Amino acid sequence: MAPMLKERGMHIQMLMHAHLHMADLAPTVRACPVPVVFDHLGWPDLSHGPDAPGIRALCGLLRDGAAYVKLSAPYRKCTAPYTAADEITAALAEANPDRCLWGSDWPHLMLADANMPDAGHLLDAFTRAVPDADTRCRILIDTPAQLYRFTTPSSLS
Repeated sequence: MAPMLKERGMHIQMLMHAHLHMADLAPTVRACPVPVVFDHLGWPDLSHGPDAPGIRALCGLLRDGAAYVKLSAPYRKCTAPYTAADEITAALAEANPDRCLWGSDWPHLMLADANMPDAGHLLDAFTRAVPDADTRCRILIDTPAQLYRFTTPSSLS
């Protein structure tokens, strides 16, 4: 399917468990002819921390420019104020902010056992884990503009 997506200028977005599958999946992602975006921080088991093999593999993909990750939906793995996701969020952003995107995950479908999140708390968690303003700007504006090919006010000047 990837060659057909490439012809249409599209990418693959996937939700998978980084702590279970990322190390095995990394070579396939590196060879993919279209961008691959992993959703929800790579959906890791947060208790494994940023040094888990799957998170290290995801960070390697980001560092090498071989994948993107959405720094979204920590509420699906922990409760507000989402501090349990801080170390992994910070590690992913540090690996390559030009391959990270942030999102609130609105409209928060299929919550299962998660509580309805407050978007302000989600943004607070992001700014806590990524304290540098320039890095946040890259994640919030520049990376999505590049991936989705849209212009920003700064690119119009």
